Amino acid sequence: MPTAVTTALKETSTYYLLAWRPETEEQRNPKFRRIEVSVAGRPDLVVRFRRGFGESSEETAKKKEKESETPPVRKTPADEMNAVLRSQYPLTSMPVAISLSFLDTAQYGGTLTTSIKVGTSSLTLEPQGDAPTAVLDMAGFVLNDQGKSVSTFNKRFTIRAAANNPNGKPPETIFYNHFALIKPGLYQVRVAALDVKAGTRGSAYEWIEIPNVANKELTLSSLIIGEKRPENEVHFASSSFLRFLTFIYNATTNAPASQLSSDPAGGSRIPASATNAAAPDLAVQVQIFRDDEPVITTPLHKIQTEGSIDMQRVPYAADVSLSGLQAGAYVLRVTVIDRLAKTSASQKLSFQVD
Repeated sequence: MPTAVTTALKETSTYYLLAWRPETEEQRNPKFRRIEVSVAGRPDLVVRFRRGFGESSEETAKKKEKESETPPVRKTPADEMNAVLRSQYPLTSMPVAISLSFLDTAQYGGTLTTSIKVGTSSLTLEPQGDAPTAVLDMAGFVLNDQGKSVSTFNKRFTIRAAANNPNGKPPETIFYNHFALIKPGLYQVRVAALDVKAGTRGSAYEWIEIPNVANKELTLSSLIIGEKRPENEVHFASSSFLRFLTFIYNATTNAPASQLSSDPAGGSRIPASATNAAAPDLAVQVQIFRDDEPVITTPLHKIQTEGSIDMQRVPYAADVSLSGLQAGAYVLRVTVIDRLAKTSASQKLSFQVD
């Protein structure tokens, strides 16, 4: 395995990609023909290419047969949706994006939130009543590492444009959040969207690992990010502020047993009236990376926990200025250090600057 990987990495890092376009009518004839490619004067180079181009006689016959067939009858929306969800690769005819986040709450325990955004530019609107209308089906499921479904949802949205406007358009995007109580482990979330009238479809898949908060180790929730923009600014830009929130679980405290009370999730709570000596000693550092190189690093500083009701679930939020960053892909990494236990935990999230 290591030898094969090394060879593949070497081959894909040292090559030229060349293209040739047929020039004459004879060359553009769809009949299949073989080709040979070589580099003059460089027998040491390896050339990889297709052995030919055009359609074989068998492919041409199949194509004609398919064209003569009666168009297949459309499946039911439920069957179409199931096929999209189980396809090997995501479909892109309809823009679908998802974001996964994990939180542990005293009331419910581990909760997975799937935030879904569907673009409506490809939806088919038809007259219905006094407004152009489209019907959008959205469905999804959460699979564990054994491939078994642990949570599902299926929703139908009726989307109407402005009344009495035949050229009206629906909202640019449709948002939906799905919440699932979930145990620790590795999961894949699959989401699909379907235009019921036209059959246009799209899907998105993401993985997430849910930590085991009950093991009492220092853990962070997912990073929940938003944007703080200057007034009247429309597009995400380098003049914006990236705002994030995370929760810190299982921080060590010096609280005596008499100050602790249990909660439904199995953790412990420290009343707000507890002394400062019972508070955890946490420090945080925020970094932003581009191409694995840090472009922003904040100084390590103490997290203030005064006023926190549950010291086992300490919230931390901050703004990071994106001033001066060029357009491109970045990674936000937040590292928290428990100075009493001498342990640390971190979370990271990718984002884009336009």
